[in-house]
Amino acid sequence: MSQGSNVLLKKKHLNSLISVDRWIKQAIDGYDNNKRVPLNDIEKYLNYLMHKIEQEIGSDKAEWLDMVEKLLKRVRDERDK
Repeated sequence: MSQGSNVLLKKKHLNSLISVDRWIKQAIDGYDNNKRVPLNDIEKYLNYLMHKIEQEIGSDKAEWLDMVEKLLKRVRDERDK
């Protein structure tokens, strides 16, 4: 996948799997806008975000990590259905 239009990740993008899906489609070329991003791909991106948050975010790191952890749990729960 190639980088799309450099869409900045904001906390609002981490409110739900749907908003993460939309953000991925805007940020990365190669995903069909009419289909859902595969859960395995969403999980990979969320794990990457966790790593970057731990490295780069300062004061409100805990809030960001909590948001991503909740989404990872949703991905795993959805995939295990």
